Amino acid sequence: MAPDFDKNLHQYPVADRWSRFISYSPKRALLLFAFIFLIILPGALTIKSMWSPRVWFDPDHEEIQKLDRFEQQFGSDTFISIGLHDPKGVFNYSTLKVIQEMTEQLWQVPDVTRVESLANHNMIRAEGDDIVINPFLEKLTPERDQKFFEKLKSEALSDEVLPDFFISKDGTYSILYAYLKPSLGGREPSYSKTVDESRKILNQYIDKDIDLFLLGPAAGNDAFREVSASDNMRLIPFMFSFIIFLLFIQFRSFSVIILALGLVATTVGVTFGMLGHLGIVFNSLLSAIPGVLLAICIADAVHIFTSYFHFRRLGKGSLNATHLSLVKNFQPTLLTSLSTAISFLSITHTDIAPVRDLGLLCGLGTLMAWLFTYLGLGSALALISPLLDKHQVKTFEFNKLLKSGRTRSSSRLMVEWIDKLRWPIIVSFILLSGASVYIAIQNEVNSDPMKYFHDSVPIRQAYDFAGTKLDGLRGIEFVVDSGKAEGIKDPEFLRKLDRYLNWMEKEPEISRVRSVREIIKKMHQTLQQGKKEEYRIPDSSQAVGQLLFLYTMGLPQGMDLNNQFTLDNRRLRLKISWSIATSKESVEKTKYLLDKAKEFDLNVQSGGNGPIYLSINQKVVSTFFSSMAMALVLVSILLLLVYKDPFISFLSMFPNVIPLLFGGALMQLLDKPIDIGTSIVSTVCLGIAVDDTIHFVSSFKQYRGQGLSPKRAITETFLVTGKALVVTTILLVMGFGAFVFADFVPNRNFGILCSMILALALLTDLLFLPALLLTVERKKEKTSESVAHT
Repeated sequence: MAPDFDKNLHQYPVADRWSRFISYSPKRALLLFAFIFLIILPGALTIKSMWSPRVWFDPDHEEIQKLDRFEQQFGSDTFISIGLHDPKGVFNYSTLKVIQEMTEQLWQVPDVTRVESLANHNMIRAEGDDIVINPFLEKLTPERDQKFFEKLKSEALSDEVLPDFFISKDGTYSILYAYLKPSLGGREPSYSKTVDESRKILNQYIDKDIDLFLLGPAAGNDAFREVSASDNMRLIPFMFSFIIFLLFIQFRSFSVIILALGLVATTVGVTFGMLGHLGIVFNSLLSAIPGVLLAICIADAVHIFTSYFHFRRLGKGSLNATHLSLVKNFQPTLLTSLSTAISFLSITHTDIAPVRDLGLLCGLGTLMAWLFTYLGLGSALALISPLLDKHQVKTFEFNKLLKSGRTRSSSRLMVEWIDKLRWPIIVSFILLSGASVYIAIQNEVNSDPMKYFHDSVPIRQAYDFAGTKLDGLRGIEFVVDSGKAEGIKDPEFLRKLDRYLNWMEKEPEISRVRSVREIIKKMHQTLQQGKKEEYRIPDSSQAVGQLLFLYTMGLPQGMDLNNQFTLDNRRLRLKISWSIATSKESVEKTKYLLDKAKEFDLNVQSGGNGPIYLSINQKVVSTFFSSMAMALVLVSILLLLVYKDPFISFLSMFPNVIPLLFGGALMQLLDKPIDIGTSIVSTVCLGIAVDDTIHFVSSFKQYRGQGLSPKRAITETFLVTGKALVVTTILLVMGFGAFVFADFVPNRNFGILCSMILALALLTDLLFLPALLLTVERKKEKTSESVAHT
């Protein structure tokens, strides 16, 4: 016989009063729900988005202040590029004409302030006693013969700047750079407009016998927006459809589906409303919010519905079953919501703004999900109780899969088996956990931003192909401080810089270093009749100044040197191109180059957007471990305050940690390095794993409080709570599993890892946790008997 829950309501006075208000005053509860919803929701209309690297930190953060100084001094290092590939070689009239035309058209793209390409690269030549500075393709005409183009190719590939920057060494690939305006004063360029206009330029030449690609940081920034939005548009409806199907299979009720979807929609709506009210900027990381809250809401709803139908099968009326279900789940759902919110809020101490905002919004959304589960779903269930009383309960029973005729006997046999093998189960989980720790600690913090996109995404294809043609497609910006105004003209400073750059160019990963140094040396060589040995730094500051003056006099508008050195001629810019793709190697190389600069007596700092990306991954480790530790400690304190049993509270944390250890091992085995995406997996899974454990332990303690034996208490827990955990996990595993089809690889990793870890968390809660509880309870009984005997 099942214990009669009605007779024990006096043990839960707060839960009973709250649930009675909702069940027997549903219209008032719904009115309160509607008031909260309508007050918060309009905030969603004020949401602003940002897709540039600036989104990662607050405006007053040192990395953003550093970027501001760089852009004030040199302009923006953000650009959009067009890659052009001609298998026959680009040095023919038709292809070079396309490069020339696209160069002119890129000047008209919104927010573009400077365009550099093979067409307008300034070549320094001597004509008699004069220095002539002309665009590389200035003399391009249809009448030119093959000899002209062969000479042009030879000149380009022997130049100090053009190879591996504007043209591939095999002469088949050329790239154009369109630099955007700085993001100063809170007004960043419209990457979507820039990308759209650039695509229009590409479409004009789509019928040419050439391959065209769109790449560069601006295209990458917009790709984050496009791909995350595309994934949500494709996969969230798929997740909803699959969850609707599984909910119907389990509960055989359209009312359940409508109420569950209503809970998800309203919770996500108010969370985005809070996003707007709090002035948080939307970004690609926050696009994970709907998926996370979907999991939280479904978990809450399934526990309410499972208990509701359990009481209906025991002969209770629909309204009474609603009341009892709300009472029974009050403490566990409130505890799970608080513990999950704690898990999310634990990552808000980081200075990585999107991670902090994700933690804050998911934490608040979790609490709103609990409140709406009771005020919205609970009151709606009470309102439609007369209608539900007319229908027979037809829920799916999992024991049918085992061909067992009785659910209670199946649960009893399961408990007997666990009790018999409790020590082998406990030891096995401990050994597996130890092995998982060993495997997990071999993982490393690393990422490749381009590999965030699936290889079917155009931006990924563009970079992958360009990487086969250009040795140094990526890199970093450095700023060299001469220490005084006009200091960049000092020959001693320039010679130290020259030695440093000569050393740097010999590094195997570095393909090109661009700076004003090359212009000064080339101008000096040209004035000295082009003698090879005169490609050097002049002997006086005056000579350097004159060379720079002569060079700028011959430049067209918009192509001056203001982006190469500061107005007071104190600092100059280095653009370093390298073949390094991953963040770990980039951080190590940057540090190595900066440390090496000190040996050349140079004051060098990194600049531009690059340091922002590199600093993010450095902060992931500290955020990851500190947030996990903080969450586990706070959740343990919460359980101790509620259960008032230090031993049970302490032991309850093991089933939460073990799945995360398994997950860490899985990340290493699946070759998934630690990055922002995979670290968020741990936060989400910890919150949901804690939910499962709290539901199980709370139900167990409820039945123990009613005088049931440990085995009987676990049997009853399996019947209702265990079933809800299985249903919830199946829903979440299949729902998150939909992300395996995502184009945004962090979403894909998120789905794969969450599905695996949640499945392992269920296994831990249904095997390890009961074995642990039975062992502890048996020890308590023996201790009590010993004391009584004494």
